[in-house]
Amino acid sequence: ALKLTTVDVEAARVTIPDALATLVERMPTERDSVLIARNSASEVDRLVLATLGASDALVAPILEGDTLIGFVAVVNRLSEIYSFEAQDARMFTTLASHAGVALQNGRLIVRLHEQARQREHEALHDPLTGLPNRAMFSDRLGTRLASRAEQHHDATVGIALMDLDGFKE
Repeated sequence: ALKLTTVDVEAARVTIPDALATLVERMPTERDSVLIARNSASEVDRLVLATLGASDALVAPILEGDTLIGFVAVVNRLSEIYSFEAQDARMFTTLASHAGVALQNGRLIVRLHEQARQREHEALHDPLTGLPNRAMFSDRLGTRLASRAEQHHDATVGIALMDLDGFKE
């Protein structure tokens, strides 16, 4: 298995081989796929192919807005006779674009869920103390009383409530 990246989450750093770093540096300026043919005269292209262990490759940027967040590569076209062509690169660029949109949408959904959880917490807890507030008390009390009614318990329930006037001040 070829390991192309090293991710250090704590240092927020991703390390990639130099040959791929050169290719990645080209990505922000080239929004389309980079086609690296078998017979490329470019020393960098040949180094990239060697790093990928490939005879030919298509590499496309995955963008979030204008920010490069990654790239995807397809290597070694199945045919020994044919190499990747410009029409393959256009199709692969479209695929990478869809991947970028899907990642962006996934992140948006995660953010929306997190904001909803935060709003729910804010609605049910006192902002000063972080303790459950009256809304949570009423909700939990209603749930418990409904549960007892379903179980046909006729036992008496006692509730003690303390309110301090001017506590926040």
